[in-house]
Amino acid sequence: MGCNSSKDGKQPNTKKIGKKGAQASPQRSPRKRDHSPSNFKAVNEAELQKHKPQDILGFIKTGNVSMVHALINHYKLGQAVILLTGDKDGFSFTKTAEGQVSTTNWNPILLAIRYKQYEVLRYLVETQKIAIRHAGKQPGSEGGKSADEMAGQQVYSVLISIANKDLKIFSYLWDIYTAWDETHLQRVIKELVNEKWHQGLSYLLKSFTTEIIFNSQLPEKQIEIVRAWYGLRSQETPDIKKAFDEVLQSRPYAISTIYVQLSDKSDQLLSRPEKLAHLTKAIQFLDGHPLAQFKFSDESYLFYELQDKIAQFDQLGEKEKALMATLSETITNRLEEVSTVEDYKDQEAFDDSTNALIEAYKSAKLEQIRAAHEQRERKRVPQAQGSNHVVDFEELNRMPYFYWTGLAQMIWQSENNIEEDQIEVFKYILTGGFNIRQALLQTNLKGKNTDDVPRVPPNLGNCLILTLNKLRFNLYEYLWSVEWINVWGPKHFTMITDIISRQQENFEKLQLLLDHHLNSPVGTNLFLDMTVSQRFAFVQKIYNNFGRSYDVQQCLSKRHYAPYLLLLLTERDTFMRTSNFSLYNQALGNTTKLELEIIANASDEHEERFMKFLRYIDMLEQTDQKKVEGKKFISMIFDIAKFQAYNGISLNILDHESRIQDEEQNGADDVQGFDDEDHHDARAGKAIHQSTLAKKNPKDFDLQAFHKHLHSGKQDQIIDHIKQFKFTDLLYFRGSPNLSLKTYLMKLNDLKLVNLKYDQLTLLQVAILNKSHKLVSFILNEYKVMNALREIKAIDQRYLTVSPNGEDNTLTLRLLDQVNEQGLLWNLWSNRANYTPRDLLIMAKYYLRSQNSENFKNLLYSGTSQYLYQEMSAKLRQEFYLVISATQEWDSFPEIDQIYSTYKDLGEDTYYQLSQQIFQAIENDDGQLLKSIIEDNSIRSLNSISLQDYVEDKLVLDIPGDDDIFVRHLNVLLYSVYMKKPKAVKAIVESPCLRALQGYDDLGNDISVTTQTQHHHHFSSMLIPILIASKDTEILNILLKGDHILLSYQDCLSFINWSVRENFLLGLKIFLTSPSVHFYYQTFTHENQRELIHAILKAVLYQTENAELKKTQFHSLVEEQLTKRPYSQMLTLLFMEDPQLNDGKFDLAQVVRNCNKTVSSEDLMQLGQSHTQKMNQFEQRYIQEGNTFEGELSKIIRRYIADSKFVKDLPSQPASSTDIRKQVRFDENDDNQPLRIEAENRV
Repeated sequence: MGCNSSKDGKQPNTKKIGKKGAQASPQRSPRKRDHSPSNFKAVNEAELQKHKPQDILGFIKTGNVSMVHALINHYKLGQAVILLTGDKDGFSFTKTAEGQVSTTNWNPILLAIRYKQYEVLRYLVETQKIAIRHAGKQPGSEGGKSADEMAGQQVYSVLISIANKDLKIFSYLWDIYTAWDETHLQRVIKELVNEKWHQGLSYLLKSFTTEIIFNSQLPEKQIEIVRAWYGLRSQETPDIKKAFDEVLQSRPYAISTIYVQLSDKSDQLLSRPEKLAHLTKAIQFLDGHPLAQFKFSDESYLFYELQDKIAQFDQLGEKEKALMATLSETITNRLEEVSTVEDYKDQEAFDDSTNALIEAYKSAKLEQIRAAHEQRERKRVPQAQGSNHVVDFEELNRMPYFYWTGLAQMIWQSENNIEEDQIEVFKYILTGGFNIRQALLQTNLKGKNTDDVPRVPPNLGNCLILTLNKLRFNLYEYLWSVEWINVWGPKHFTMITDIISRQQENFEKLQLLLDHHLNSPVGTNLFLDMTVSQRFAFVQKIYNNFGRSYDVQQCLSKRHYAPYLLLLLTERDTFMRTSNFSLYNQALGNTTKLELEIIANASDEHEERFMKFLRYIDMLEQTDQKKVEGKKFISMIFDIAKFQAYNGISLNILDHESRIQDEEQNGADDVQGFDDEDHHDARAGKAIHQSTLAKKNPKDFDLQAFHKHLHSGKQDQIIDHIKQFKFTDLLYFRGSPNLSLKTYLMKLNDLKLVNLKYDQLTLLQVAILNKSHKLVSFILNEYKVMNALREIKAIDQRYLTVSPNGEDNTLTLRLLDQVNEQGLLWNLWSNRANYTPRDLLIMAKYYLRSQNSENFKNLLYSGTSQYLYQEMSAKLRQEFYLVISATQEWDSFPEIDQIYSTYKDLGEDTYYQLSQQIFQAIENDDGQLLKSIIEDNSIRSLNSISLQDYVEDKLVLDIPGDDDIFVRHLNVLLYSVYMKKPKAVKAIVESPCLRALQGYDDLGNDISVTTQTQHHHHFSSMLIPILIASKDTEILNILLKGDHILLSYQDCLSFINWSVRENFLLGLKIFLTSPSVHFYYQTFTHENQRELIHAILKAVLYQTENAELKKTQFHSLVEEQLTKRPYSQMLTLLFMEDPQLNDGKFDLAQVVRNCNKTVSSEDLMQLGQSHTQKMNQFEQRYIQEGNTFEGELSKIIRRYIADSKFVKDLPSQPASSTDIRKQVRFDENDDNQPLRIEAENRV
């Protein structure tokens, strides 16, 4: 950035070096700046109280820095000032595509630039420590489809200054050199040319920031940059051409200019006279150091191509021949001048000096590093082979970055250097004229930046990961300091937070580390850069992951995390248990009205949190300490405009404001027993609830329009649909049945190329295929649903791997590859707990079929793949080896074979000596000991543990043919289940390997098990049949609570049939009430859901002969389970389809009545959309009301017609007075609680 007072640290000191026939580049360091604004006029308290925080925007507009400063301090906003928005004036990009734009969502940084208030901008950046890289991006940007589009979003602040033609602010912003890279440079130059602003272009081309970006590139990229500049210059005004010409013919661009002009055989960029003039001048600026680096770099072929181009140009005429002779002589002379430098003696000497420089980095020898760079006059940090595969932290272990820069090598070799020396090296790199992004960037091809390899995501943060891995906390504190505020991004912030959380036991000074990470200006900038929902999820994750530690909560009770901690501390269950309110009060003291108002207005979810707390506190006695403390927060809530109407109103009502009221009350008032005041309170509470949770009527949902929006890429409309209708079942939404694509599908353990209809894809998968980035981001990061426990939950992680057409866990990954969304692909693959060893085999086969050698290598380098390989059976490993062998014809096979060689020992029983200890712990059912053995020995593969030397071999599962399962075949989990050891099972389930241990590997996804009663049942894994055979309900409970258990439709159907036949009722009840079973049930097609419910009904009503047993089964399964969500929807459909099920043996009318209380309007909407013809028939069949079976079905049909039936292009007509004279209304809860039935007499 360039000034001592700036937040990017000291200005770089770069050495000017003049050479014979050459001169130094125009600007070698950024210009000096004045000191940060510090002399503010005093403003009295009375004046400040006249203004609200929002008035700060007006003072920014007028440039009143003193009032901006005073109001920020008065309202204790600090960096939260960046959250202020609401400008109404708008802005016009007159000469570019943006045109007229709204400034409503522009923050103070953008507004200071928009209104040309230089001093205000400097104050916000330098005094308030606001990072321009984050605060200066385009509001609401979701990430572009191209690098140019994304760069435009990130340099939005610079683009505004260009539109204003404000050279002072433009130069100030561009001089923040740590914020920008090559993509930003190209985007800004395009904007300058479009605006015809030659003064700005001239400044930028001569600037220090541009020079360090250019110098850090390899020759091929430098040539690409210069070629692009000549392309922009070719059709422009004389002033623009002059600005380009002043720099393109001088150092450091001269060698690239010569290469580009000699390559332009058709004279498209310059006319022949212009070309000769440019070449003549550029030759004068040739310098030996860039030439030598051009000759000896990893792209040295370009030097020899240049020789060929000189020879070709030589043939075009006498002038050309003479000029090329001068050029050849100049190149020879310049190389001779620097040949005395040992580095440039020959290629071997150049490579040796590069290796010596890397060794100097590894030893953190600053003087050697400085001398080497100055001797070469090159500010590019060298790279060498990295060590990802042996780093303990999975964030780096799983990444396919083969080459590390010298800085990463230095941290990795920490045992060979001193931490203080490392810090000094980093200071030198930051202030010594280096492009800090190149210095940090790890790559998967030597010398190539990540941007050139789209299949590899950004990885600037690897040095941060290594710093924590090597416990270099002083270095981490320096790297996470204000000098680096524009370097790090939100992904680095969340990634490092996750590492600190997961590795917390390794950090002695955990609180200090976390406090610096969160509350330094870097951390708070990145936190405020998130959306409200992201900030809350971030704080909630820390709060939970650290076991609600007091020390950690202290870190979160500071600005600007405090408001979000308050939301957690004031949750009813938490607040009820609170006795020490010190953290609560500390958080209150660090919470501002502005931040609370922003949270309350952000979503219904947060508004409802406030209301729930208001209702809870209102119920407490006046003398209750919790009420006294709670009122402090409530007073802040009532200070928010949208809550002021409820100040003084009693809100003493139940959280579940909708109550079941049976029709037998015969129309009695649903608030019977309340006096007038109670009536008022109930109405007030209900009004509040409706205002926060109001939603669109499901009958207005048009599935065809939804599909049309989905497949035409109208993401905002789809997101609005989900939000407005508050859909709780995202799994229902698929693509259109009228569209299909050709893709690979998993069949058994292989892939088949098929035509797949879009209705066999989840909403996420369709969004991926359509490249609907905003919709994908919404589903993954923002979509929330309130469950039956009134908990706000994000999308279930299993949704990311689920496939409606079957058990194909990697379909989403393959679709991402088809549309080249590699960043998200590898991000999902990194969550190893979601995948099985078979998935690794399938992905390897997929990349083999698609001949994608680059991603095949990336797959092998992944930490997830190495983990899954360890879990593979011998049979699957043999298959995997055959896939590896099939790549022998690829050019990259030697590299693939080298990577695979590191796998060969991974699957061996490296823990043989631990097997007996583990076996003994399982036998004794000592879960604590088993967990300690796993953690203390860092056992990453429980499938590597063989128990066959210690177990008594017996038949476990009777498989038709010769594939019976014996005890010797069982892994540690299956053996623990078989031996009924619940504590051992729990210890294993808590490790991230549940899916890999379920016994899928050798089964081909389908095994037939014969029971003792000679019935045959099909399963996808060994776990479920062993579990049923054991009939151990405690273990069943433990396993079904695991987030990563895999269940297929066949597993569920067989579990039901086997359990009913064996009268395993308690087990089946546990199974049906499990959240895991609920999730997988909703992934099945409606037809499969119907078959599961029908299987239970058929077994209970027709297959059980004993009358008492039948009665017990009916009560336990049908009345207690199937009448609840999510099963009641299909149970209702079955009753409608077959009224003969009502054979008089059971009170099915009451069952239907109970279904009516739990089936939601959303459920009925789904039935109407998916079974339109059937529902139309039911409308004609069930027309008679009453308390009979068919009368109860009629009530559901009437509800369907009133609330859920979509009628295209027909406006709703008001009901007649006859219809509404005796009307039953169903009000639903968003939390799937039972419905309230209100009987009303209305005319």
